[in-house]
Amino acid sequence: MNEQKNIEIVKQLFDAFNRGDAEAIVARCTDDVHWMVHYPPTIPWAGDFSGRANVGRFFSAIVDNSDVLLFEPKEFYADGNRVIALGAFACRSKETGKRGDADWVFRFEFRGDEVCSYIQFADPSLAEAFSPVPVSAKG
Repeated sequence: MNEQKNIEIVKQLFDAFNRGDAEAIVARCTDDVHWMVHYPPTIPWAGDFSGRANVGRFFSAIVDNSDVLLFEPKEFYADGNRVIALGAFACRSKETGKRGDADWVFRFEFRGDEVCSYIQFADPSLAEAFSPVPVSAKG
Protein backbone atom coordinates (compact mmCIF):
# COMPACT_ATOMS: atom_id res chain seq x y z
CA MET A 1 0.00 0.00 0.00
CA ASN A 2 1.34 3.34 -0.99
CA GLU A 3 0.24 5.88 1.60
CA GLN A 4 1.51 8.89 -0.36
CA LYS A 5 -0.35 7.67 -3.46
CA ASN A 6 -3.57 7.46 -1.44
CA ILE A 7 -3.08 11.01 -0.16
CA GLU A 8 -2.60 12.16 -3.76
CA ILE A 9 -5.84 10.43 -4.79
CA VAL A 10 -7.70 12.20 -1.97
CA LYS A 11 -6.24 15.52 -3.11
CA GLN A 12 -7.45 14.74 -6.65
CA LEU A 13 -10.93 14.03 -5.27
CA PHE A 14 -10.93 17.37 -3.45
CA ASP A 15 -9.83 19.14 -6.63
CA ALA A 16 -12.71 17.46 -8.47
CA PHE A 17 -15.14 18.66 -5.78
CA ASN A 18 -13.84 22.23 -6.07
CA ARG A 19 -14.41 22.23 -9.82
CA GLY A 20 -17.87 20.63 -9.50
CA ASP A 21 -16.89 17.29 -11.03
CA ALA A 22 -18.81 14.81 -8.88
CA GLU A 23 -18.60 12.20 -11.65
CA ALA A 24 -14.82 12.04 -11.23
CA ILE A 25 -15.30 11.31 -7.52
CA VAL A 26 -17.98 8.68 -8.11
CA ALA A 27 -15.73 7.00 -10.67
CA ARG A 28 -13.05 6.51 -7.96
CA CYS A 29 -15.47 4.59 -5.70
CA THR A 30 -16.01 0.85 -5.49
CA ASP A 31 -19.49 -0.38 -6.42
CA ASP A 32 -20.12 -1.25 -2.76
CA VAL A 33 -18.56 1.90 -1.25
CA HIS A 34 -19.65 2.71 2.31
CA TRP A 35 -20.45 6.48 2.27
CA MET A 36 -21.61 7.90 5.60
CA VAL A 37 -22.02 11.52 6.66
CA HIS A 38 -22.44 12.17 10.39
CA TYR A 39 -24.40 15.43 10.51
CA PRO A 40 -27.65 16.44 12.16
CA PRO A 41 -30.60 15.52 9.88
CA THR A 42 -31.29 19.23 9.24
CA ILE A 43 -28.35 19.20 6.83
CA PRO A 44 -29.59 17.86 3.47
CA TRP A 45 -26.51 15.72 2.81
CA ALA A 46 -26.54 13.96 6.18
CA GLY A 47 -26.87 10.21 6.31
CA ASP A 48 -25.97 7.06 4.44
CA PHE A 49 -25.20 7.31 0.72
CA SER A 50 -23.58 3.90 0.43
CA GLY A 51 -23.22 2.24 -2.96
CA ARG A 52 -21.67 3.92 -5.97
CA ALA A 53 -25.14 4.66 -7.38
CA ASN A 54 -25.97 6.76 -4.30
CA VAL A 55 -22.76 8.79 -3.95
CA GLY A 56 -23.92 11.17 -6.68
CA ARG A 57 -27.02 11.94 -4.58
CA PHE A 58 -24.71 13.16 -1.81
CA PHE A 59 -23.10 15.71 -4.11
CA SER A 60 -26.46 16.70 -5.62
CA ALA A 61 -27.77 17.38 -2.12
CA ILE A 62 -24.88 19.77 -1.49
CA VAL A 63 -25.28 21.62 -4.82
CA ASP A 64 -29.09 21.71 -4.70
CA ASN A 65 -29.26 23.06 -1.15
CA SER A 66 -26.24 25.30 -0.66
CA ASP A 67 -23.78 27.63 -2.24
CA VAL A 68 -20.33 26.43 -1.25
CA LEU A 69 -18.26 29.39 -0.09
CA LEU A 70 -15.20 27.52 1.17
CA PHE A 71 -13.83 24.01 0.94
CA GLU A 72 -10.31 24.01 2.29
CA PRO A 73 -8.39 20.82 3.02
CA LYS A 74 -5.63 21.61 5.52
CA GLU A 75 -3.98 18.40 6.75
CA PHE A 76 -3.55 14.83 5.51
CA TYR A 77 -2.52 11.71 7.40
CA ALA A 78 -2.17 8.20 6.01
CA ASP A 79 -1.87 4.81 7.63
CA GLY A 80 -1.95 1.77 5.38
CA ASN A 81 -5.03 1.97 3.20
CA ARG A 82 -6.62 4.81 5.21
CA VAL A 83 -6.33 8.57 4.75
CA ILE A 84 -7.58 11.12 7.26
CA ALA A 85 -8.08 14.67 6.00
CA LEU A 86 -8.88 17.73 8.10
CA GLY A 87 -10.19 20.99 6.77
CA ALA A 88 -12.77 23.77 6.77
CA PHE A 89 -16.08 24.23 4.97
CA ALA A 90 -18.48 27.14 4.62
CA CYS A 91 -21.72 27.43 2.70
CA ARG A 92 -24.90 29.44 2.44
CA SER A 93 -28.22 27.62 2.65
CA LYS A 94 -30.35 28.29 -0.43
CA GLU A 95 -33.50 27.89 1.69
CA THR A 96 -32.68 30.10 4.68
CA GLY A 97 -29.96 32.34 3.25
CA LYS A 98 -27.88 31.72 6.38
CA ARG A 99 -24.18 30.99 6.33
CA GLY A 100 -22.71 27.95 8.05
CA ASP A 101 -19.07 27.24 8.83
CA ALA A 102 -17.59 23.98 10.03
CA ASP A 103 -14.28 22.26 10.56
CA TRP A 104 -14.35 18.70 9.27
CA VAL A 105 -12.62 15.32 9.42
CA PHE A 106 -12.97 12.89 6.51
CA ARG A 107 -11.80 9.29 6.67
CA PHE A 108 -11.16 7.50 3.38
CA GLU A 109 -10.38 3.81 3.06
CA PHE A 110 -9.01 2.36 -0.16
CA ARG A 111 -9.26 -0.95 -1.93
CA GLY A 112 -6.57 -0.66 -4.57
CA ASP A 113 -6.95 2.79 -6.14
CA GLU A 114 -10.66 3.08 -5.30
CA VAL A 115 -12.44 4.48 -2.27
CA CYS A 116 -14.30 1.67 -0.50
CA SER A 117 -15.27 3.70 2.59
CA TYR A 118 -15.82 7.38 3.29
CA ILE A 119 -16.94 8.74 6.64
CA GLN A 120 -17.44 12.45 7.29
CA PHE A 121 -17.52 14.17 10.67
CA ALA A 122 -17.96 17.90 11.12
CA ASP A 123 -18.98 20.57 13.55
CA PRO A 124 -22.74 20.08 14.07
CA SER A 125 -23.23 23.86 14.30
CA LEU A 126 -23.45 23.82 10.49
CA ALA A 127 -27.07 22.74 11.05
CA GLU A 128 -27.93 26.30 12.15
CA ALA A 129 -27.64 27.45 8.52
CA PHE A 130 -30.32 24.99 7.42
CA SER A 131 -32.79 25.52 10.24
CA PRO A 132 -35.37 28.32 9.94
CA VAL A 133 -35.47 28.33 13.76
CA PRO A 134 -32.19 28.46 15.68
CA VAL A 135 -31.26 24.93 16.68
CA SER A 136 -30.58 26.13 20.22
CA ALA A 137 -34.20 27.43 20.45
CA LYS A 138 -35.74 24.07 19.58
CA GLY A 139 -35.05 22.92 23.11
